[in-house]
Amino acid sequence: MDLRAVSEPYRRPDPYAPLWRKLTAKPRADFKMDPIAWGQFPGAGDEENPTCEASERAGAGDDIGARELLMEALGTDLRCLGGKFTLLCGMFPTADDAQWWLDVSTRGI
Repeated sequence: MDLRAVSEPYRRPDPYAPLWRKLTAKPRADFKMDPIAWGQFPGAGDEENPTCEASERAGAGDDIGARELLMEALGTDLRCLGGKFTLLCGMFPTADDAQWWLDVSTRGI
C-alpha cells in the first residue's frame, strides 16, 4: 500500500513531517482484518458493535452488563479480538497484563 497515495501527508512546520517522509518512502504490505475481529458481525448494522456498546456500558458503571455483552460476542465468534481484549482489561490490573495474556492465548508462549 502506498500510504502517500491514500493519506494526507504531514508537512512542515509539523514536527512529524520528516518521520512521515521516512516511513512512507516505500509502499508496504497492508492487511485487511475481518470486521469480526472488532465485533462487527455479519448481518449486523453499521452501528451494531457489541465491543463498543460494552465499553459504553462499562463507562456508565454497568460492568456486569458490559461483561455479559462481551461474553455473548465471544460466544458468537471467538475471532472477536476487540471483545477479548476489552474483557481482559477488566480482569487484569493493567492493559499490559491483559495484552500479555492475549498474546499467550493466541500465539502460545
